[in-house]
Formats: sequence, C-alpha cells, structure tokens
Amino acid sequence: MDPQTSINNKDYQNSRSNGDQPKDSAMEFQIGSEVIYGLNGKCQIEARETKTVGGQPIEFFKLRVLKGQLSRSKKEEPHIWAPVDQAEKQGMRPIMSVEQIEQIMEIIESEEIFFDVEEDFRSLSKKLENCIFKEGPIGLAKVVSFFEGYRIKHPIPEPEVNRFEQMIFKLLTREMAEVQDTSIKSQEERLKKGLSNKVLLEPETDEENND
Repeated sequence: MDPQTSINNKDYQNSRSNGDQPKDSAMEFQIGSEVIYGLNGKCQIEARETKTVGGQPIEFFKLRVLKGQLSRSKKEEPHIWAPVDQAEKQGMRPIMSVEQIEQIMEIIESEEIFFDVEEDFRSLSKKLENCIFKEGPIGLAKVVSFFEGYRIKHPIPEPEVNRFEQMIFKLLTREMAEVQDTSIKSQEERLKKGLSNKVLLEPETDEENND
C-alpha cells in the first residue's frame, strides 16, 4: 500500500477512536475537482476508491499533486490517498476565493502574531498545522504572520523552522498567484511588504504597570 495511505489511515483510526463521526465529503469534492489538501498544496481528485485496511473497507480520494508555475521537474509525484470521511479534517478544502485574499491581506498587514513566539517549536508546529487545516487560507495567513514575529525574536532560527516557514510561504503565494492570475514573485513581494508592519510587543514590566 502507498505510504501516504498508511499515514492517513492511522489518523483516520485515531479520529474514530476519539469519537469523531464520519463525514461524507462527496457533496463538495467531486472527481476531477482541484482542491487544496493540507500541506501538500494543490491537488486533483482523480478517483474515489474503497480499499481494505486492517480488515475493514475504507473509502479514499485518490489525489494527484499538481505542479506549480515554476516547477521544472517532469517527475510525477506519488498519489495521495485521503480517507473520504476525514478529508476535511486533514485539510482538504476548495481553492481560496478572491474575497478571501482581501481577508488574507488584512491579516498580513496587521500587527498580530497569533501564536506564542516563546513556545518550543516542536510543540508549536502541530498547532500551526491544525490552524491551517481548520482555517484554510486564513490559517495560512496567520501562520505566515507568526513566522515574521518569530524571526524578530529569533533572528537565526533552527533549520526545521526555516523549512516549515518556506513551505508555508510558498503554499500561500502560489495559491494567491493562481487565483489572481499573477506571478508568484509579485505575490511574494506583496506579502513581504505587508509583513513589514509586524511589531513584536514586549510584555509590560511590573514598574510600567505601577506607573
């Protein structure tokens, strides 16, 4: 079985044991549709198939990862198998709208950081992923905003932080560029300009509170 199937099925089984009720995503996600799936970016639903896993039949979306504007690779990415009744929980959503881009820029241009820059990144990364899965493009904007604040506090971040930040920034700029039919570079410049408003506010000291 495809490794991605095993990963997604593990999440599926955990969610079922925690009492989550199956949700049929078929009404929104049809074969042939282009969607965003978690941190994998833009994908196309090629099929909906039932596989037997652990002795039980589980229905999956078969997803093909779509390459971006700047990709030069001719290599096909392996298919992703996403459990149908957990697809949305694992981050499957429609491609963002033009209206959402306006909301995204409001978040990017605000002073908000949204997460604690002092928290250990190993525990924080799961919160960032969950925010993206639950809030879609708005979650992406919040996480990009967070990393700008994180860099103010940690000018030389660890390699794993750099990798995660670059991946999220790339996902957001690529999707915005495709929706607005512009270049990725122009969206990168737009976001960077907006992020220049970020200010990491220092907590007030006891002396300041007593003034």
